[in-house]
Amino acid sequence: MIKAGAGKSSLDPHADMYPMPTHFGVCDAQYTSCFCRALAIETEQERLLFLSCELSDWPKITNYKDKIANEVGYKAEQIVISVTHNHSSPCDENIHEQPPEILARCEAYKEIELQAAIEACKQAIAELRPAKIGFGSVQSPINVNRDYQTIGGYWVEAPNEAGYSDQTLSIIKVVDEEDKLIAAVLNHCTHATCIYLQRDVDGKTKLSGNFPGITCAFLEERYGGIVLWTSGAAGDQAPIMSHGVQLDYPDGYTTQVPYPDGAGYLQMEYVGRRHAVDAVRGLDAITEYQTAIRLRHAQTTVQLPRQSVCRATDSAGPYRMGGHGARKPEDMPLPPIVPELICDEANPVPVEMEAIELGDIAIVCVGAELYCAIGSELKRKSPFQKTIVVTHTANHVGYVLDQASVEHKTFQAFNEVVPGKGEGPILAGEKELFYRMLK
Repeated sequence: MIKAGAGKSSLDPHADMYPMPTHFGVCDAQYTSCFCRALAIETEQERLLFLSCELSDWPKITNYKDKIANEVGYKAEQIVISVTHNHSSPCDENIHEQPPEILARCEAYKEIELQAAIEACKQAIAELRPAKIGFGSVQSPINVNRDYQTIGGYWVEAPNEAGYSDQTLSIIKVVDEEDKLIAAVLNHCTHATCIYLQRDVDGKTKLSGNFPGITCAFLEERYGGIVLWTSGAAGDQAPIMSHGVQLDYPDGYTTQVPYPDGAGYLQMEYVGRRHAVDAVRGLDAITEYQTAIRLRHAQTTVQLPRQSVCRATDSAGPYRMGGHGARKPEDMPLPPIVPELICDEANPVPVEMEAIELGDIAIVCVGAELYCAIGSELKRKSPFQKTIVVTHTANHVGYVLDQASVEHKTFQAFNEVVPGKGEGPILAGEKELFYRMLK
């Protein structure tokens, strides 16, 4: 027998915590709430808690899983936590060296993150009841490759319709004995970058659950239950409407121009609602379920080749080529400049990986930002036909470029993992996980 339950709890900062820092700046107000959502699944032999948090990165809380486990009566290894990589969420670290009062808000926010996770898990456990699990997929063309080379030779973050994308929306549907929705886990390869550093019509930059939050709220209102959105291999994938337009010029100059105030928020609504409509079609098509499953879970850590930026050339960071904002008369198309990189094989980058077996469904979790083609290869090589790849499931490592993208000199290429050298170890890690889980 399968039992399942789900819950959610707010991740919103208190009213007196504004302006609230994000990983990318500071927000003045709230547009929509951010949530932590939890799904509990139990069989006679095993149990699992799966969390999706509408945050940009893993909370910087010491012994985060252990603290949750102690409060909810699970083992830490029975808890899997993902974040949606939400670019409009609060954060708990003072990345931009804000004043002391901002640092104090970051520290205070850690308690909100922890209590939200504990509360969502407690709700999920309290709601455990007999359940059935189904799987399906549908196309949701809301994403586009974002590695774009201009005629001036610049590599920029802009829509590249000819680049590789996987637009599959995979869905794990959990229902009760009366076929009422308990929870759904959505998985799609898209960065949650709508309204990134953009102002609303009132001139304020606002916190939100980004487009995944809009999608989940739409579906929860339609079906009841709890909807957990997870980020697939989205390292080179942006929403079709993200956070600005790239304008090219005949002389080779290029610049990213932000949308007018308010426009990005309307576009985020459009992307989130369109994604939700695709999910409705996918959810309604799932009518066959497993009533008994084997639930198993394995973990491993793989080592990826490290690179670092030569400090002597570290003056152009974060190495986003081209201009920003409307072009001025003095703006000229200077030759693209990239930093010198130093290979540091003696200090590899550890990446945590996990695999979950839910009967005939597999979830492969990677604590990094994988390029889309790597995610597709993980699914292709999985022994389970029904496989989803969830990223951002451990402390942030950063971008892992596939071998075909090593010449893409976007800002992602100057990350800590050597471009093209992380794909092999990641695939080997998946093989090890399935061997250990299935032996």
